[in-house]
Amino acid sequence: MYEIATSSILTPQNGMNIYRGRTENTMCVNEIPRADSMDIGVKKDAEEILNITLKKRRSKSMLIAGNLGDPYNRLEEEFKLTKGALSVTLQNDFGINITTRSKLILRDLDLLSDLVKYTKCCVDVPFPAASQEIFDGIEGQGAFANPEIPSIQSSFQERLDMMAGLRAAGVPVCILMQPIIPELNDEIEEIQGIMKLGKELGVGAFDIGPCKTLLKKNSKDFFYNNYAERFPEQYKALEEKYGQCQELIPAEQKELLKAVRELGEKYGLETDSHVLSEYRRHYTNQQTGSQASLLDFM
Repeated sequence: MYEIATSSILTPQNGMNIYRGRTENTMCVNEIPRADSMDIGVKKDAEEILNITLKKRRSKSMLIAGNLGDPYNRLEEEFKLTKGALSVTLQNDFGINITTRSKLILRDLDLLSDLVKYTKCCVDVPFPAASQEIFDGIEGQGAFANPEIPSIQSSFQERLDMMAGLRAAGVPVCILMQPIIPELNDEIEEIQGIMKLGKELGVGAFDIGPCKTLLKKNSKDFFYNNYAERFPEQYKALEEKYGQCQELIPAEQKELLKAVRELGEKYGLETDSHVLSEYRRHYTNQQTGSQASLLDFM
């Protein structure tokens, strides 16, 4: 761990940037995960800086935690900077959208519940496959875990429990099945399996995004090396059909998107990525106004 001296916590798009460096052991990251905690940057004065920043804002809005790395990474247990940021967000009447793979978020249920009650809070949970073997391979869990990259991202069952805990506390949850990886999770059965699990947990939204895998240059080799190691048979099929391009679009993309819409209607889940994106961006203060009930993920 190294300390970062800064006067800024939020990006121009309201992304909350407390830690620097990814620790997730997933196949699909835009930045190679850091094996050593010494490689993770920490802004220890994040709570104070965020408080000053928000008090200067003329209007309230939604903050975003998770697009720059999991806010509940392995250092959060010790430093509790995300927890402090949630408290500051609540005190200043802002809302927040969180993306996390970690069950550590359940530690902060009291703050999340208050945010839902007074302003707005919604949580996106990545869940790439209904098959545990494929899930573990994509997420680097179980037999595919890397002992050199200790992580607190939750397992298959823990992630289900995490969503159940969030929903029991009244926190809106959206399942992220992103990215769609050809020859792995690009099957209608996988999509239906996840939607069924989500419905059983009381989740009300499912987001498949653009239904493709987009790789950055610095993570392309990392992705393909992990794919070949974790799923050698599927990797052979992938190479034959797609090669090693930076943008992997499933051959059945249109059919998959059509299936998502139809299955969403069947299970009562909001699946329109544009609608969900607008919901995440739209700020609401529950004391002064109300948000569209259709988008409450309830």
